[in-house]
Amino acid sequence: MNRIIFSHISAHVPIPPIHQAAYIVRNLPAGNYYWKVQAVDQGYKGGDWSVVSSFEVKNIRAFFSADTVCQNDTTQFSNQSTAFGAAIENYLWDFGDGTTSDLENPYHVFNTSGVPSGARQRAPR
Repeated sequence: MNRIIFSHISAHVPIPPIHQAAYIVRNLPAGNYYWKVQAVDQGYKGGDWSVVSSFEVKNIRAFFSADTVCQNDTTQFSNQSTAFGAAIENYLWDFGDGTTSDLENPYHVFNTSGVPSGARQRAPR
């Protein structure tokens, strides 16, 4: 079982209301995590613990390649994404021109010249 423990103790700075407190946890390995919280007053006396809640981390590395990109020619994108801890269930490609695709290996025609700002692959859900 994976566990996350947060600790915030400050004798000089009041603890902000719960709606203002936020924590960002980065680089967690894929898995299920369980957590609960406890209010602690300035005398370090703890109240009751909350009920246990959980969340799942699915790590995905979004990556792709494309054949030649030419104005008004079809460009084939090749998905090379990898998932750790779970299979990729679906895809959403954003080509930066108002069009998207949910195909694993989509194709697209760019109607303007220059370096496309699109062809971003969003993290699969």
